[in-house]
Amino acid sequence: MISRLLSLFAAVLFIAIPSNAMAARLGVFISSHEKLSFVSTTEFENDFGALSLCQLQTTTKIFFVNVWRSADGYGLANYQCDASSVIPLTLAEFQQAQSEGGIPSEISSEPKLSTGAFLAGIWGLLVVGGILAVGIVGAINTSRRRKKRLALMGDLSPANKALLDAMCHAAKTDGSIDPSEVEEIKTIAQEISGDTFTVELISEIAGLAESFLSDFGFENMVKDRTEQEMQDMMRGVMRVVAADGELDGKEEEFVKGLANAMGLSPAQVDTILNEVTEAISA
Repeated sequence: MISRLLSLFAAVLFIAIPSNAMAARLGVFISSHEKLSFVSTTEFENDFGALSLCQLQTTTKIFFVNVWRSADGYGLANYQCDASSVIPLTLAEFQQAQSEGGIPSEISSEPKLSTGAFLAGIWGLLVVGGILAVGIVGAINTSRRRKKRLALMGDLSPANKALLDAMCHAAKTDGSIDPSEVEEIKTIAQEISGDTFTVELISEIAGLAESFLSDFGFENMVKDRTEQEMQDMMRGVMRVVAADGELDGKEEEFVKGLANAMGLSPAQVDTILNEVTEAISA
């Protein structure tokens, strides 16, 4: 999960300012917009009046979202830089004008964006970066909880750990873990392993489960499991979600998500459900 997020973040940064040819291949709408930003008054003028020192700024956008802004030099323009034309200044021309007193001496010869202008120019990247940062932190916490769950399961086989993990996730998927579900998980865990599990231990493991699983989460849950192991996992999950006598929408979605990851057909799911129902009724 973390590697996927990092790869996505790298991809976003990579396409932030691609070449026009690359943009065409990717189908990304990229545009650059130039503007003049007022810096200072000067001692110069032309036929239209006083000339102001302006900073030439270029903003790159992807789908109208600002992803980069740069300061590209200085120029002179009328109307405090609110003009359609500008007289560009080379570094030598700027320095000469400054030495002659035409431009205030405290202005740096190297144009730099103010913090506000820079942040306004990259807000798109900041938003994407913030979202990815939250996702990465979430992925790290998810990984830590998973490691702790597996450690609490002791020396169970990988297949039995996967089964126990799936049942704990199923119990938590509706937002609360019912005592009857904990008791059912404990019973199944003891059936498959022959070991003794306490209610407290099962509750702790279930408490560390995720309330929501993405498609990737379901795929990871059934990874490396045989067809028989996946069917056993589905039976265990159905026993757990039926333990409290209620099957809400979130539990149904969990069963569907797990079945899709397993590649089980609706008919196979119905067969397993009927087996579980008959076993409970017996």
